[in-house]
Amino acid sequence: SEKRGMTISGQVHELVAGSYALSIGIYKTAGCAEAVGEQVELAPEPMLTKMEEEAVPVSLISTWAPCLSDGSKNHDLLTPILNSKSVGQGNWEDTCRPVNSNDTRGGTDIYAHGKEDHGFTMRDLRDSCDRKDVMLRDFTARGGGAMLVDEDKLSMKARGGQGMVEYIISEFQGPGDERYVVRQTYLDCTLLVMNCDDGEVRRIYVNGCPGYIADTNPNVKHDDEGLTRQFRRCCSWQYSQSSLASLSVADAAPWHFPHTFMDDPIEDNLIVNWIISLGHDRLVTKVSVRRNTLVFKNRIMGQHGNLFADGRNGHRRFDLGGLVIGDNSRKNLLRLRHDRDEEGEDDMRDDDDAVSV
Repeated sequence: SEKRGMTISGQVHELVAGSYALSIGIYKTAGCAEAVGEQVELAPEPMLTKMEEEAVPVSLISTWAPCLSDGSKNHDLLTPILNSKSVGQGNWEDTCRPVNSNDTRGGTDIYAHGKEDHGFTMRDLRDSCDRKDVMLRDFTARGGGAMLVDEDKLSMKARGGQGMVEYIISEFQGPGDERYVVRQTYLDCTLLVMNCDDGEVRRIYVNGCPGYIADTNPNVKHDDEGLTRQFRRCCSWQYSQSSLASLSVADAAPWHFPHTFMDDPIEDNLIVNWIISLGHDRLVTKVSVRRNTLVFKNRIMGQHGNLFADGRNGHRRFDLGGLVIGDNSRKNLLRLRHDRDEEGEDDMRDDDDAVSV
């Protein structure tokens, strides 16, 4: 079978038995499914029927660090993977002005580590907020859809540091001067609903940045407390992803999800894949968090993507002579380090950041 950076071993038994990791993942998924199902109470009957019978268009407003769009040419980064899983490949947009990276392989340049506001000027942040305003205003006026919005605390500095939820409630009105109302909160995600006389669906899910789910920055502690916060963010994204998926398909609705979530492909279950990739393998077996992040991304990419396929090594799109993880991992890590030193580049710090990316 094709190599996927995973090995069947005694750990499989641990996942089910001693550590209860898989049981925890399924239990938390069931709790998330219940929260998704409770959305049946948030709309009048005619709109519920419409949401159930018709496919609702979904979209996403994202915010990346300065050079991520450039760096993503050489990396499979978590943010675009999760964005595309949530709303589809062509249905999300980044509002930050892209900046060319001098080192598209190194995380230091991509994330502008050590720079104030990660290298963005206040004008960049204002422009990002202005783009969000245009998209949110158009979405609200048109109706007929659901949108996932990154809370983007960094760009919101240009709006006086106001929270995204409060900002959307105060700034955007429907055709009859209606306002968005907080109707549900699930961990880090807040659902805003606007019910208008035109009967169109208007739902905005405001969530924390997706990159934090598997943040590998060296200044982030991956102890019990740190991983608990990351798992909270993972569950929050499962909630918004499952809600949007249910809305985007005809003859389906969020309130069906509590009865169908066990039928979904395993790659769509962020919670289970996180708990076995980062929860179990980090806390129980003490495996490197970078390896765990790569395996997590590989699992949620599904059968159509493989970071460990021939010609790739996980950290880069192009291989340097073998797998980073596996029997030859020491040899290949030395080769990666040698290559980095030769070119003066940081080759290992290339994963997702806790900035609103």
